[in-house]
Amino acid sequence: MPQFTFTVGDNVHNSDHFPIFVSRADGVSVANRLPKYLFQRADWSTFARLSVITENMVDTVAIDDAVRDVTETILGAANAAIPQSSTRTHRLRKPWWNEECSVAYRRQRKLWGIFRRRPTTENLIAFKKARALARKVIQMGIRCVPLTGVTPAKANLEFRILAET
Repeated sequence: MPQFTFTVGDNVHNSDHFPIFVSRADGVSVANRLPKYLFQRADWSTFARLSVITENMVDTVAIDDAVRDVTETILGAANAAIPQSSTRTHRLRKPWWNEECSVAYRRQRKLWGIFRRRPTTENLIAFKKARALARKVIQMGIRCVPLTGVTPAKANLEFRILAET
């Protein structure tokens, strides 16, 4: 099952071809993240003042009620005194970025740092090779996006088959 659906627009918008719109096939939009407490920006004096646990909270008949009261007190103090991170994602993830792209890009950055600190011919050649390999890996990842489960070696064959049908 493909991850994306492609539709052709009906207006050329002063171009020589019709636009192609890409949308996710499963209809999932950008997901929100769970908020996290930012402890480095917490107001600990306010937290200590609001999170006082008294004997009346703990000396109840049912242990479940005592646990609920203590938990509500601590969470209320935390929500009042400790700011939380944003729930929205800061960037849209690239669907074609995979572990192979990360490894190639990390190696390119590593060799750039080595060349920057020790600018020798050998380090320059190593960096340029790593940069070329990273570009190749990323381009293969971009080309293989619409075809789920297709390896880069089979990508050209799969594209030809799709183009002929």
